[in-house]
Amino acid sequence: MTAADSQLTQFLNDLHATKSFETALSLYQKYVLALGYDGVLYGFAPKLFATDSLFNSPVYRACGLYSDEFLQYYDEKNLVQHDFTVKSIVSGCMEEVDWGNEEFRQQLSCQERNVLEVSRRYGLKNGISLPLMNNCNGYAGISVCSGQERPEFEALNQKALPLLRQYSQIFNGHIWAHYRNQLGRLSSEVVLSKLSPTELELLRHLPSGDMLKVIYNKMEKTPSYGDNILGRLRDKMGGVSTNRLIYYASLLVTNDYL
Repeated sequence: MTAADSQLTQFLNDLHATKSFETALSLYQKYVLALGYDGVLYGFAPKLFATDSLFNSPVYRACGLYSDEFLQYYDEKNLVQHDFTVKSIVSGCMEEVDWGNEEFRQQLSCQERNVLEVSRRYGLKNGISLPLMNNCNGYAGISVCSGQERPEFEALNQKALPLLRQYSQIFNGHIWAHYRNQLGRLSSEVVLSKLSPTELELLRHLPSGDMLKVIYNKMEKTPSYGDNILGRLRDKMGGVSTNRLIYYASLLVTNDYL
């Protein structure tokens, strides 16, 4: 058995001993950092079904060189809409992305290149992104980063990338097989945190089957004010129709996310 085989076997044993998404994630991060990378980020967004997604912003879990300041800036500036990794996964392109590859960089838009420049300003000099999933469960991918210069980073990838690929695929498969409900709850919390108390109240009422005017009356709101709340909800949930919004609300209630 090679050293890599031994490491992979140990990772598998340790992973199967975990009891939650967070403990599995911490273990995965520990193994990736041990390969020599300076930071690792896992992002995911569950799908409601194959072609529709309620969750319009991914959930991220990161460590190491991915600082809280960087993640806060990324969120505040809504850089996810220009993140080439996210866009690739959603479009169905599952090829690895080396941030420093010149041919790749030349294909990026100005806004996509800006995401890379922001990363460098926060110390993420080099990195590689691995799309992991685009299926009925949802989207997922990882990125690793390094503060090393290009020659050192290329040497690191020569040694560590094969195991990184294996760790990442195994980790992603494991958590979606065992902790899917946890992942759905985490993602729903991202969306629900953007809603006001009144919007949440309306969302909870929608699966009841009552007519909207009855729901507004229960909430002690006028029809015009209720329609305004409904319009804001539809916009925040991705510009969906009222029927689609009721469907989403039903799923959230059924899964005890709401």
